[in-house]
Amino acid sequence: MKRFILASESVRENLKRVIDAIDLTKKPFLEVIIKTYRKKKSWEQDKYLHGVVYKIISDFTGYTEDELHDLLKPQFLEPKIVEVGGFRSKVYSTKGKDTKEMAEFTEKVCRWAAMELGVYIPKPGEDYDVS
Repeated sequence: MKRFILASESVRENLKRVIDAIDLTKKPFLEVIIKTYRKKKSWEQDKYLHGVVYKIISDFTGYTEDELHDLLKPQFLEPKIVEVGGFRSKVYSTKGKDTKEMAEFTEKVCRWAAMELGVYIPKPGEDYDVS
């Protein structure tokens, strides 16, 4: 699978060459999708959510970080409807979220912790002792 992020004329020209080289008489046919590029959530965002946010809430509530993640996803994420073998279910996941969506989820969790639990969560980059 080829993936191009159109951010320059040179990438556009390279993409044109790839498309022009496709033999349209052969199967299987190819699908080309053009959509707005959104940067995927970062390792730093995951590290902050699990290593700071959930750690503080876990220390306060006694729930594990995994339990908190499972509990909070349905509260603050939109579900994806999945159908398999006649079963239909709502799935809540941070997988595939972009940086903006992940920041919004994390902010909602921090706001919830402050309002409902009275727990302060430091912002990314603030000094915090995780021990």
